[in-house]
Formats: sequence, structure tokens, C-alpha cells
Amino acid sequence: MIQPLKTFIIYARSDEFAKTQLILHLRPLINSQMITIWHDGNILPGEDWEKAIKKELNSSDLVLLLVSANSLNSDFIQSQELKTALERLKDGSARVIPIIMSPCAWRFDPVIAGLQCLPLYKNEGPKPVSDKVWQNEHEAWTNVVENLGDMVSELNIQKSETEKVQREKLQEQIRQVEEREKIEEAHRAKLEIEELNLNEAKVALAKLQQERYDLEQKTALEKSKKEQLKGEYDQRIMAEKSAFESALFTNSVEQLEKYIIDFGPTPTYLNQAQAGIARLLQSESPNPWQKNKVYFIGLSCLILGILISAIFLKGRSNDNLTNLSEAKSPNGNTKPVEKKFEDLGVKFDELQPIIFSHGDYVFSGEKYESSIALGAYSSNSDNLSISVNGSLLPVSNGVAHYQSTSTSLGPKSYQVKINVKNPLTGEIKSYDKTFGYEVGGRAIGFNLEKMNVLYIGIDNPIAISIPGVSPNDIQVEGVSNVTIKKVSEGGHYIATVSTPGEVTIKVSGNNITQNYFFRAKRIPDPVPLLGARFPSKTIGNGEFRAQGGIAAVLMHFDFDAKCEILGYSMQYISKRKGTVKLSNVGARWSEGVSNEISKASAGDIYMFEDIICKCPGDPAGRNLGGLAFLIK
Repeated sequence: MIQPLKTFIIYARSDEFAKTQLILHLRPLINSQMITIWHDGNILPGEDWEKAIKKELNSSDLVLLLVSANSLNSDFIQSQELKTALERLKDGSARVIPIIMSPCAWRFDPVIAGLQCLPLYKNEGPKPVSDKVWQNEHEAWTNVVENLGDMVSELNIQKSETEKVQREKLQEQIRQVEEREKIEEAHRAKLEIEELNLNEAKVALAKLQQERYDLEQKTALEKSKKEQLKGEYDQRIMAEKSAFESALFTNSVEQLEKYIIDFGPTPTYLNQAQAGIARLLQSESPNPWQKNKVYFIGLSCLILGILISAIFLKGRSNDNLTNLSEAKSPNGNTKPVEKKFEDLGVKFDELQPIIFSHGDYVFSGEKYESSIALGAYSSNSDNLSISVNGSLLPVSNGVAHYQSTSTSLGPKSYQVKINVKNPLTGEIKSYDKTFGYEVGGRAIGFNLEKMNVLYIGIDNPIAISIPGVSPNDIQVEGVSNVTIKKVSEGGHYIATVSTPGEVTIKVSGNNITQNYFFRAKRIPDPVPLLGARFPSKTIGNGEFRAQGGIAAVLMHFDFDAKCEILGYSMQYISKRKGTVKLSNVGARWSEGVSNEISKASAGDIYMFEDIICKCPGDPAGRNLGGLAFLIK
């Protein structure tokens, strides 16, 4: 529906009668709602008349200037009213029509002479209303009204064309949104554009933008879940590896079986665990040095005391040594001893406790077990030499010590050779034996307690452990773009980041160091919701009024973080009262916005646009788009 053109009348006070005659003859245009009239006689008592005139003049579509010697001589008309009217004429927002009232030198006024004046007499151009060419003044006024009516009709046609262009432009925007986002719901917007007025089309566009935003949120959530699942899988693999190495480290059948049960039915290291169990169960060597393997961690040192007594004797006294003529084999059979110890020149004259540990490492809550025996050996090393892998070892009081630093993982072995020289015959007897052990690697347990991403502006909890290393001996350092703070004695830390990018955390303890790499990201965009509940929708006026403001809600976000609404603009579109635009600071409705919200009735439209929020770590506000609500 075409709105009436707002018409402003400029006149000199002495031309009051002419103004009244003009309004009288304009009544048909007023009654047909083609125009509305405003002049300074509409100013209320006590109202600032200059502000009132300026306000109405700036909002008028049509300005009628009553030209006479009086108006040409008015400083206020020339410097204020006519100046403003001409500025609006220049920017195309208003038309200015001079109406010649009585003979005067208007043709010498460059501004008025350059405009189309009324009334028009045949082909002779403008003639004053009081001119004798007219049968009477009523004929002149009728000429003015008829020409104004034609012009108003032309302006209304132009206005209608402008609105049509706006409709077509908005329709094109909706079509582009549909093609770009390929949202199935966007096809609902393909309603006949003739059934939509300009404001309803804006609501449809806001709805499409909201659906696009919801789709982006859904995609981001799915991506976040995939990253979380991958992180959990990596952590499980790391935990399983740590559990297997710990079980292998204890050299215990029970611990290896427990690993298989805990990570069954098909743990990653099943074959290695089963092989370890079989090796432990099949080992029957009477020599505890061979039976009990020693496992190394990283670059630790192995110290082996090679006791001659462990090879030749277990639990016999010195007095009976020279009387031995046979010894029992492990299967119970007897076999003769080839040579008595005294024939070798070996005399066992020293005793020493010997301890064989069932495992060199235990976890908290487990038992430590060892076997303890008394061993006898010869303190005379003059006729004794001991070598390992061909290298002689120093012998002191009959005992040699061997140590080796491991630089790689896996099974290791070393060849022991003992030479004994008979002091009587000079004959040398050699005894060879191969011993073995295994070297395992120490694993660091690194667990992000929320997700596999560090978020800017909030506390990111992490848990770090190294098997066999006290939490107090673990060093955690933020190498790049991250700050680490220890929060408890159980290996719990807080990581904080300030800028997006790659993050490096360095973990070290007991001669092991490893760097971990993560990504620092900003908190995802929250979703704007009316009253923290409603997206764009059709809503009842009572429920709409009760909400109180706009909230920024972080959907499906595991961290304790809140985003703050900084402000937004509201556009209230009433079918009866036109459009009202207001700005709002903060999340809660201001007094002015609340007053407009309280007027909500069926068919009204409320649009909240440019919703700005700020989340933890944000250097500036984020624009969350808008919301639109149709009151039912």
C-alpha cells in the first residue's frame, strides 16, 4: 500500500490567508490519502518551534513554497527553511514546488526561477494566483491542485518502482543464500514475492542466516567429536603400551596375564605378552642369575656381581667340600664330579648373603619379593680370572663386578668365562656361560583431561605420568605458546594459551624427554538465543515478553566458560505504527527496548541484528548475526 506524501508548506505570516486557501483546495488530495499537510500552525504550545520545523522539514516528501514579496523578504524563510528544502531537493529525497501568490520579482531569484512554478496558464507559463488572466482565484487554485495531483501520482509510481527494485534485490539475496549453502530448508523461502511485504522478506532472510549458522555449528561439533575420539584412541594406545611395558618390567607372569585381561580380547602386544609368559614358565635353570632376567629402563646401568659360589656351590659347608664325589642333577639322577675342588686349588673360605629379586620394580600397592641365601666363595683370586665378552674384569676377594649401559631396546646377552689355574700342575680349567636380559623403554603417559585441543582464555586440565617415576620428579615445561601450572601432587596440571597456533609441551624425568604438540584454538562461536532458549521462530506475545534479553550459549562445549553479550540493535516492525529502531547495550533489554517489547501483538515482527559477544580470550567482540521473531 502506497503511503501518503508528507507535504510541508513554507509561507510568510502575512500570507496566512493564502495558506488557508491552498489547504482548502488541497482537501481532495488529503481525503484520497495522496498527501498529508504540515505547517507551523501545527506546533503545540510550549514546543520548540525551530526544532519542530526542522524535524518535519527533514522528513517531508513534498515542499510547497508560497512565493510573494513577503516570503522573498523573510530572512528565516531564505536562510533556514528554503535552504534545508533545497538541500533535500539536491539529494533527491524531496520535491520543492514554488506557488506564485501575487506579482513580485521572483524571476530574479536564481533558486526559484530554476524550479517549475505553479499555477501554469496555458502555454504562457507560471502566472500569479491573483493575476487577471484567471476568471477568479478559485480557477488558479484549481490549476495548482491539478498539477500537484499529477506530480503526486508520478512520485507514487516512482516510489512503487523503488520498492519493487528493493523486493527484487532482496529476492536475489535469498536466492544466493539458497545456492551457496544448499540448505534444504531454504526452499521454503521460495514463496511468491507478491505475498510478502518488504519486512516479511527480511524475516525470511534472517531465518536462512540462522539455519546457515546452525549448520556450521553442527559441522563444527561433528569435527570436534572426531578429534575427541581420535584423542581418546591415541590415549588408550599410549596407556596400553605403558601397561605392557610395566608388566614386562616386573618380569611377572601375573602382571602379563593381567595386561591381556585388561586390554582383551585382542590387545596390541598379545603375541609379545604370550611369548613372555611362556618364557617365564619354561625357564628351569637352577642358576638364579640365568632364571631371573634383569630389565633396564632407558639408559640405566646393570651391575652384576659374578660370584664363583653361585656357579659351583649352593648350601654346602667348607668341611664337606673336599669329600664331595658326586652331585645330583636337576632331574634327580646322580653323576660323578670330574674333579674335586681341592684338585683345582680352590678353597671356599668366605661367606656372603646372596639376594635374588623376583622383580626389580613394583607399583604402589604391590608386594616386593626376593629370595635370600648364604653363598660361599674363595677370597683368593691369584689363580682366578674372569672375563665378559672377551674383556677381563678386575677381581677383588674372589668377586668381579660387571656393568653395561644399554642404548637400544630388546633382548641382550653377555658371555662369561672363568679361568682357574691349578697351582700344583699349572693346568687351567675354563668355564663358559651365556647370560641374558632384556631392555624395555619407559613410556610417558600424557592425557588431556578434556579434549585433544587447547582453548584460548580458559584453563585446560592435563594429567601426566611416567611409570616408575615419582610425580615430584617429573618436569613439565611449556616450550612455545603455552604456560603450565601444577595444581596437585598427583600429576595434574593446567595449561593456558593466548594465541592460536601450534603448542609444544616438554615432559622429562629420569633420563627421558619427549615433546608433545597440540593446537591452540579460540573458543567456538556461541549461539545467540532469546532468553537463552529460543532461536528465530514464531512465538506467542506473552512468552516473548517474558524472556528479558539475549544470551550467547556455548553448545556442546565441555569446558566451564561463558561468553558475554556486549550489545545489539532491535528493529520493531508494527503493521499499525510503522518501524522503530533502537540499540541495546548488554544482554538484558534496556528500558527503551523493554517498552517496545511490551507492545508486541499478533503480526508484529522483532528483529535483533548485529549481536556482538565476547568470549574468554577474545581480543575484540564477535558478531553472531541476528534473530527474528514473528508474534502470533
